[in-house]
Parts: sequence; C-alpha cells; structure tokens
Amino acid sequence: MSTTPTTTQIATTSHSLSSQEKLQSGQDKAKTVIAPLDRVKILFQSSNPQFQKYAGSWTGLFQATRKIYIDSGPKGLFQGHSATLIRIFPYAAIKFAAFEQIRHHLMPTRQHETHFKNFMAGSLAGNI
Repeated sequence: MSTTPTTTQIATTSHSLSSQEKLQSGQDKAKTVIAPLDRVKILFQSSNPQFQKYAGSWTGLFQATRKIYIDSGPKGLFQGHSATLIRIFPYAAIKFAAFEQIRHHLMPTRQHETHFKNFMAGSLAGNI
C-alpha cells in the first residue's frame, strides 16, 4: 500500500491565501514600489548634508534619486527596505486581528452586516 498522496488528494488539500496573507502581500508590494521615494524622503527629513542641496525644489526628488542610483546603484534606492518590511508584519497582524474581533462584535451574523459597520470596524481597528 502506497502512502504517497494522489493528484486528487493534493488538489483538494492545497489552500488559497487567507485574508491576512493577502493583506500582507499587498502591503509588501506597496512598500516595495514606494521604497525609493521613502529612502529619499528619509534623507531629506534627517537633514543629511549630502542631500540638503536638493531639498526645497520640485526637481530635488529626481536629482537626489539619480544621485543615489549613480553612487550606489539600484540597491541604494532600497537600502533599509528589509527593516521596513519586518516592521510592517506585526503591525498588519495586530490591525487585522483587531478588525476581525471588532467586526465580529458589531456584526455577529451576515444579516447584521452593513457598509457603515464595516467602516466603523476598520476605523476602530486603525485606532488601536
């Protein structure tokens, strides 16, 4: 008797992403897209003398981004990004768990569900 699962068993046991996994994936993608802008913003906010000359003008963002890219390459634009992603995970997990708990108290059944109550659950979870 073989203990290897059949193709049918494998297909039925595979799972789709949970809501938490989808939320985390979306946040990770969003943070990755804006990482270069966030890097330049932090350099401006910290009054880094090397980038102070670019602050205060509309083209400063592009000039600073170009300087980082020329000096450090693409990796320079994503410096510190892994720390940002590590920070997001527990934050998102807590907000999601809070939302689910508040939502359950406001709407114990599908009949009680309204857009306003969903909005309130999200608002209250965001304030935690």
